[in-house]
Amino acid sequence: NSGLVQRAYFTDYKGGLWTLGSGRKNSNDTTYTGPYGDFRRDSSTLNQWTVDGVSGTALNVRQIYQDSGKTWRDTTGANDSVYSTRPAPFLIGNYPGLASWTFGGSAVTAHPATVGIALESGDRDNPLDKKPPYTATTLPSQQRLTVVFDRQDSARSGLGLTSGVIKTANLSDFTGFDGSTAAKTPATNWLDDNGTSTKFGYYLNFPTRGTGSDFVSKGIYEPIVLSKELFYSYFSPEASNCFGGTGTTSTYRIMDVLFPTWRGNGNDASITDFSPPARSGRVATWLGVSSPLGVMSTAAALQSGVINTNIEIKVFEGGLHEKFPKVRTWRTVR
Repeated sequence: NSGLVQRAYFTDYKGGLWTLGSGRKNSNDTTYTGPYGDFRRDSSTLNQWTVDGVSGTALNVRQIYQDSGKTWRDTTGANDSVYSTRPAPFLIGNYPGLASWTFGGSAVTAHPATVGIALESGDRDNPLDKKPPYTATTLPSQQRLTVVFDRQDSARSGLGLTSGVIKTANLSDFTGFDGSTAAKTPATNWLDDNGTSTKFGYYLNFPTRGTGSDFVSKGIYEPIVLSKELFYSYFSPEASNCFGGTGTTSTYRIMDVLFPTWRGNGNDASITDFSPPARSGRVATWLGVSSPLGVMSTAAALQSGVINTNIEIKVFEGGLHEKFPKVRTWRTVR
């Protein structure tokens, strides 16, 4: 909210999500004796982006997430954990997850400051999955959208993380959660601490590769989050020849990135009912590859492409009734 950069996020080709930033914790201050010792302290001063927040020590490169699937050029299984697009970090004003621990014999609770990051798997440089030559074993079988939450207290013990890294086991599978029943709606407390079973995000599977098919749906553009609404697209190739390839791009919207409801895994009709929670779902189907999603304002996303035989530009509205950031100005009174 200050407009100052305190972290930088990036992915690698083998399913890892990383950040650059200060690694200093409250416990690095020898005078600190409170219950929040394992909470990180961010800094907008670049020379303090070190392991202990002190200028001149080693650069702090912290891994946040590792997709647990097989990665690029793995020869033992389907290469489903290839990431070739940028992550999409977003601020969370009030993280709903409740952290709980014991300090000095007393129970302590807090809602830790948190940054959300949305990312999609898929090889945008190889949309038809032809290179490198895949075998029947290594051909990708299913890609996905993943949302992880980088909590300020992820270094605390007892949260089920190894060296603070989130794995698939630390995520909820919300594929098919359409909000139609309580069983298909995320619980209001799903982000609360639950010991080693604490969840740090979720994933939504894209359509699986059909039997005998060489093609699998994949993310080729980064998603965006506007006023808590998540927008993302995936490309589904259908054929390839010497003139290129054919397929469709499906664009989806989830009305609440923290409590997602989602219509199926691509086998659903475009949404027509825009009342909550039904308006989470597919908002457009494009012929071939569409444009990336663009930000029109804090309340709307923009995308263009071909629908039927026409070139169209669509505007997807975000949380129009949410509280938006306000323009702020300062002046010096002398």
